[in-house]
Amino acid sequence: MAKAKRKQAGPTVAARPALGSAGTNKEGQPRAASNTKPKARPAPKKAAPGKSGGPRSGKTWSDRREGIARRLREIRGEKFGERGGLEAARRLGLPVRTWYNYETGVTVPAEVLLAFIELTGVNPEYLLTGKGPKYPHPQGHEG
Repeated sequence: MAKAKRKQAGPTVAARPALGSAGTNKEGQPRAASNTKPKARPAPKKAAPGKSGGPRSGKTWSDRREGIARRLREIRGEKFGERGGLEAARRLGLPVRTWYNYETGVTVPAEVLLAFIELTGVNPEYLLTGKGPKYPHPQGHEG
C-alpha cells in the first residue's frame, strides 16, 4: 500500500499577526499615534427664510396628518358608530390595526383615502383640509 503524503501545516493562528487589531498595523507592529482629529460633519442645511419645506398652508405635515386623522375618526364615527373601526376596516379591506393607526396620525395612502371617500360619501376637500361642506349633497337632493 502506498502511504499518503501529509501536508505540512502553516503557522498556527497564534503565530500570525492579528490584522486590523486595535493597536497594530498589518505587520503586527504597534501603530503610531495620530495627531489628527476626526473630521467634523457639516451641519445640516436649513431652509431659507419663508421656506418651511412643508405644505403651503403654513401648517406642518404633522399638523395636516393629525387633522386628517381627526376627520377620519369623526366621519367613521358618524357612519359606523363610535366602535365602528372594525367595520370600516373590513369594508376597506384593511387589518383593523392598520385602520386604527391611520386614525392616530400615520400617513394614509391615497388608495385608502379614495376608498374611504367612496365608502362614506365625504367631501374630499373637507377630509383633507377641514374646509367646505362635510358631505357634498344630501342624498336624493342634488340640484
